[in-house]
Amino acid sequence: MENQYNQQQNGYGQPSNGYNPHYQNGYNAAFQQGYNQQPPVIIRPKTNGLGTAGFVLSLLAFLFCWVPFVDVILWLLGAIFSIIGLFKAPRGLAIAGTVISFIGIIVLIVFFGALIGLAGLSAATAGM
Repeated sequence: MENQYNQQQNGYGQPSNGYNPHYQNGYNAAFQQGYNQQPPVIIRPKTNGLGTAGFVLSLLAFLFCWVPFVDVILWLLGAIFSIIGLFKAPRGLAIAGTVISFIGIIVLIVFFGALIGLAGLSAATAGM
């Protein structure tokens, strides 16, 4: 079967001379269009690991304020990590951790102050 240019065609409408305009030099021409383009740049959001750790520890210290030694250890670590995290960006969780730490220490001071006051009041009434 010959076309108007005296080229013999195979059964699929392609010229039989082996030329395929979409397949050149052993590579698919459709893939060569983006060859010189730069790969996409993936921008990761910045994280503040110390600020996040300080926030989590401060929150745990606030939740476990009724456990004496666990509260003090968690509060101290949470306060230290949060304050160090304030010097790195982003600062959101570090600020929240610092605020929760200082609220927690106020609650801790009030709790132990009340406990010492009740112990003193109990000793005073027992000695009468």
